[in-house]
Amino acid sequence: MKPSKPIKTRMEWPGNRAYRNRYLVPDLTPEQRSQLVSLKPRLLFVAESPHVNEIEPDDIAQRRPLCGKAGQAFWHMIGRLLADEDSTDTSLERELRLCQLGNFAVLNAVQFPLDPKVMQVTGLACDPVTNLGFSKVAPTMYKKLRTTKPVETAVELLRERLVHPSLCNAPVVSLGLDAQWFVDRAVGLIGESRHLMTVPHPSAWWRQGGKFREKARAQLTELLMAPDLRVKSGRRSSRTGAAAR
Repeated sequence: MKPSKPIKTRMEWPGNRAYRNRYLVPDLTPEQRSQLVSLKPRLLFVAESPHVNEIEPDDIAQRRPLCGKAGQAFWHMIGRLLADEDSTDTSLERELRLCQLGNFAVLNAVQFPLDPKVMQVTGLACDPVTNLGFSKVAPTMYKKLRTTKPVETAVELLRERLVHPSLCNAPVVSLGLDAQWFVDRAVGLIGESRHLMTVPHPSAWWRQGGKFREKARAQLTELLMAPDLRVKSGRRSSRTGAAAR
């Protein structure tokens, strides 16, 4: 598979260019991956934000969503459903291949790490509060700061990506409730309901004796195998429980 060309984004936030260049994780979308330029996704998976494994590569073109432990679970199940593959490989090449095979895209609601735990590896250079103005934990959690400019900007940037011509007609599936929080606000700005359902975040699949894994398997089977995906008028976002992250 050909290497990615330099990633082009409209990201003007945060203001620190060095931080943007080092820690932004590009989406698996036609807009941000040259290998997917001809893809017309029928489905968009949205996770909340990248973590340590996602920001590890120095080369921005090699950074990709869902390549840690949660990503291993996600791509293992996707590979099983689409190609009967028993693999936890989260290489960029495999992720792109499965996106093409299943005709879907994968985004992070916020393309930078929100969990302060990343600083255990990166140090203060990746502090989400310093660089973004919020994080995913109290007292600087995005939910508490939802009316502040940084959080509003994050929601607006997600909206911009969701209305890109290559994605604007595809329904949205949130991976976990944290992702759904951002998606609900972004699609609200669009003025239409595109949120199809919420699948438990892969990091929570082991909980409740694996019940979340089985729920996710059933949902993903429906999503990937259905001939037509439409958001029913007035349909509310599917709730998966607080433990679904």
